[in-house]
Amino acid sequence: MKRIRDELDGTVTFLKKGQYGLEQNLVFFWWIFDNTIGDVFARIREEKSLFVMLNSLSSDERDRWFQDLVWRKKKIAKLRTNFGRGLPELFQIESVFLNRSNPLMMEFCKKVGNAEALDIVYNALLSFFLNEKVFTPEHSMPKFLDRFHFSCPNGQSVRNRYRIVKEIYKTWIPRCTLSIACGSAQALIHGLAEFFSEDEREDMVLCLSDESENAINIARKKANFLGVSSKVEFIKSAHGHLFNFVGSRKFNCVEACGILDYLPDRYAIQLIRFAFSILESNGILILSNMSETRGAVWLRKVYNWEIIYRTYDEFIALIEKAGGKKITVFIEPWGIHPVALVRNA
Repeated sequence: MKRIRDELDGTVTFLKKGQYGLEQNLVFFWWIFDNTIGDVFARIREEKSLFVMLNSLSSDERDRWFQDLVWRKKKIAKLRTNFGRGLPELFQIESVFLNRSNPLMMEFCKKVGNAEALDIVYNALLSFFLNEKVFTPEHSMPKFLDRFHFSCPNGQSVRNRYRIVKEIYKTWIPRCTLSIACGSAQALIHGLAEFFSEDEREDMVLCLSDESENAINIARKKANFLGVSSKVEFIKSAHGHLFNFVGSRKFNCVEACGILDYLPDRYAIQLIRFAFSILESNGILILSNMSETRGAVWLRKVYNWEIIYRTYDEFIALIEKAGGKKITVFIEPWGIHPVALVRNA
């Protein structure tokens, strides 16, 4: 199979369906769905969410809600922050055709933006396996409606990001890798296990960091499941405090796929600069940032998922502002989850 090293022929590389197992299924169906039934359903869910938000406000805040549009947008974004700091009731709204009577989708809605939700999207269709070991969702097995919703372009796209990250990691074979805000880290753990099934190296180590204990526990289970736990280290730390744990240590690869979706430019640049500071001279940096497409409407209105989207050009400019020079952005077939490979040499 053609290796991803062979794709480094420009700043932006568009990958096609089938390459590295990338998905782009039922394009015309999902276009019709998004513009008909899906659009109506999203509007209904949004109305329910706004009602829940209004009921959570004080009388003074309600008055301001209707009078100050800027304040209202900021308040909505804050209430939608599902990292234990938003409005929990927003993520527990039940709807027929979505999460009512579907435990897996209900769990996804409750955990939007967290490692648990990403684990569900990765594994709801039983897409990833190695040596007869199949990854399954941590919570429960999917039902028909779960499989339907996780087959959408957003679901296909995030699994495409998984495949691209795994392929980059396997291709460069970094001796020492750090993942920032690792989540379940399944793509890296999968890549590590695939490599070891072919050519075991004693000096390889994968260091996973996340502020969430749940994320660390999920990642630990993945490493145990594929038998590579001896090669994986764990750091429980927010990305802003990683320096206290890393110190003068250097890495051949730093991966941060997902965290930029939640960081304004200022903090995103700080994180990328930190990644460069701990990177070996011949190392690589793997980054991703969602690009806004039609699917963004569904994420925001149906799941109350707040994302900081960037165009491909904005994504590249962000990396360049942080000091990145040799940049290749891989665009998966749906164009939602571009992955940047930044080389130090």
